[in-house]
Amino acid sequence: MIRWQRLALGIAALIAWGLLECVAVAANVKFAWTLGHTDLERYILAAGSVASDLLKAAAPVAFLYFVATKRNWAATSTFVMGFVAVCFSFASALGFVSGERFHAYYSAEAAVQATKDARAEIKKQQADRDWLPVHKPVAVLKAEQAAMEGDRNFRQTSNCANAKGTLEEWCRTYRQLGVSIAAAQAASEADAAIAKTRDKIEEKGRDYTDPQITVISNIIGVDQMKVLVSLIILVVLLIELGSTLGLTIALGLLTPPDSDTKVGKVLGKAFSVITGDKGAKDGPAATPTPAAAKAPAAPSAEAVSRAVPIAAGKSFKEPVAVKPDADGLRSKLKPIPRVSAMSAA
Repeated sequence: MIRWQRLALGIAALIAWGLLECVAVAANVKFAWTLGHTDLERYILAAGSVASDLLKAAAPVAFLYFVATKRNWAATSTFVMGFVAVCFSFASALGFVSGERFHAYYSAEAAVQATKDARAEIKKQQADRDWLPVHKPVAVLKAEQAAMEGDRNFRQTSNCANAKGTLEEWCRTYRQLGVSIAAAQAASEADAAIAKTRDKIEEKGRDYTDPQITVISNIIGVDQMKVLVSLIILVVLLIELGSTLGLTIALGLLTPPDSDTKVGKVLGKAFSVITGDKGAKDGPAATPTPAAAKAPAAPSAEAVSRAVPIAAGKSFKEPVAVKPDADGLRSKLKPIPRVSAMSAA
């Protein structure tokens, strides 16, 4: 993994950890707030939740650091403290998520039941409406009634109170018109009630509790309550594991094992357990320069004197000294002593 890739992944992991840590702190504080009976108790429990989340995030980093530096007691203490903080945070997050999820589930279930009741009410109202006869609109019936009340027969019979003879049939028609008006008004009220109930169903009605739970339950053939509990645990694990190990993963990517600083080397060694990086340098390996190559060993003076042919009766002429290179072979040679033919014999 080259440097920019590791840096990009490390920054992304750090941002993701920050978001999950904020979610974990908010969930735990909100749940702890509901446990207090007074404001002081609520503030104490909220502060404990925040401290627990901070310790939970720092514990894995500190544990790896202490393990890498072979500080066993500190590593053990960090492990115990981190385990307790994770358990407390897990319980708080579980309480918060389960409360919200169960509230949403049972609210949806109540909406489904209300929809069923509303549909049953519509059937009852429609059945009552069907008993009413077919009639003209109320306005038309009232207009006919007003016309009959303005008729001379209506005045002659004292508003159809003393109808006799042929006027009895006329007054009977007038009274029947009043009955039709009452039935028409009742039918209009029934229609208005049915329309109101239908509007309520369209606005707030539900035919399912939770689509996600319903689909998963139908796929795997498990009761919806078991699916709900499994989803709650899954969400809590995502929040807690992300807020606990996210910082460790981010620093593991941002701190390579081949860091030059002392702290970086220790942290890099500790985080290599997670990243699997063996400490190789980023980029291609450096090629040694010729100057850095090891120079061959210089021959001894005795070996040189044996290898040079010596003429009888002539002394060996020492070669002219040449300024040697800084790192060359000439700097390793020593002057050869003069040797005569007699001494050589």
